[in-house]
Amino acid sequence: MVKKFFLSISLVLPLLLMSCNEESKENYQKTNASKYDNDNKLVLKSSHESMIWNTFSEGIKKSKKNNKKIFLDFYTDWCSYCKKMDNETFTNQKVYNFMNKNFVSIKVNAESDNIVEFNGKKVTERELATIFGVSAYPTLFFMNTETEAIGQLPGFVHPDHLYDIANYVFSDSYKTISFEEFKKKNAL
Repeated sequence: MVKKFFLSISLVLPLLLMSCNEESKENYQKTNASKYDNDNKLVLKSSHESMIWNTFSEGIKKSKKNNKKIFLDFYTDWCSYCKKMDNETFTNQKVYNFMNKNFVSIKVNAESDNIVEFNGKKVTERELATIFGVSAYPTLFFMNTETEAIGQLPGFVHPDHLYDIANYVFSDSYKTISFEEFKKKNAL
């Protein structure tokens, strides 16, 4: 059933999503990139409400402790669609309220040499992106508390679409019905 969900999403995604790849790097103009504060917590925005982000290692611990699924955002500092997600999708009140309540959200800079632990091994965030097979940015993953991927979404995702998919994953509906069935059943 999970394959049906992601197969149906993959057929619609090219029309709905855009992403950055290495070629987009040339067009990058430096803006306020995400930074880690003194407590090693990722700070996306401090001027208004938004998603609560965790480092990879911190997020994995919180997920297990609170029995919450994981929402993982692989980004780069130069990716314009990553910044668009930060400014439009992750600051959408409906999205961040739902995500902050029901998921542990993690941001990973796919070009960072910050060390994280994954499956008992220390790797850089750059290596983690490779392990997850990320080749375009942003790439979003939903994972269970055991860090097993439920599915991924490459590229820019509109706030309403992310909200619908997050509901689908949170409700565990992906285990029994397709996303299309879920949308019809819930009048999305």
